[in-house]
Amino acid sequence: MDITVSSRHLAVSDELRQYVDEKIGKLSKFRGGMDRAEVHFFEERNPRISEKERCEVTMHGQGHVVRARCAAFDQFAAVDLVAEKLEQQLHKLKSRIVARYNGKEHRPASIVHTVGEGVEATAQEAVVGPPPKVVKQKLFEMPAMS
Repeated sequence: MDITVSSRHLAVSDELRQYVDEKIGKLSKFRGGMDRAEVHFFEERNPRISEKERCEVTMHGQGHVVRARCAAFDQFAAVDLVAEKLEQQLHKLKSRIVARYNGKEHRPASIVHTVGEGVEATAQEAVVGPPPKVVKQKLFEMPAMS
């Protein structure tokens, strides 16, 4: 996973970059299709806000975008909070995808589009599968249009 770390009005230390790589890199186990992550740090300038350090992470991959934003007293704590939120969101996304395909995780590389029929089938079913048979046929008489 490609992780980009940036900041506004702050200096990002090498320790923080390594910590972000470690925490956000662990999240790739939930959804292997996430290609890149953008981590952005900024500091609130309002003196009334006690948790000034903000961290926002946006993950992109396979048509999905997952975003989380948290605030804490220091940058390391903000990364921890964002990682927890992203873990929940990625788990939710993965379970939604698995439920959509009846317990089988969707893998776009294994789908083959058969030409002329407009039906999606796996490569094995396209070669070995039996031809479809007609189960029921209904006929309706339609009145003529004026």
